[in-house]
Amino acid sequence: MTGASTAEAKTEVWSIDPPQALSFAGSEWEGAVVFAHGSGDTHQVSHVAAVVLECLVAGPASEHELLTQVEAHFPIDERAEVPPLLTDSLRELQRIGLVRHRNA
Repeated sequence: MTGASTAEAKTEVWSIDPPQALSFAGSEWEGAVVFAHGSGDTHQVSHVAAVVLECLVAGPASEHELLTQVEAHFPIDERAEVPPLLTDSLRELQRIGLVRHRNA
């Protein structure tokens, strides 16, 4: 197995779990309220978490793909802050049952 194959085997893909429609309300920088139609649950989430969910509504994505999408919502001089915010947001979204990850 080559190094590239090993890296590909360890890629985590994130997705909405369970697959369901989501509705969003809120301001861009203050976060959002997310309504999960399948469960009927409502959650207050951060701006980063809302961007992640909006990306995942379109389909599963790797953490790298999510990072690229989230960084686009930040000024260039603040992008160094994004990776830990993304990690925290993914953990929180997984904890509340909106997303899951699996190895690709």
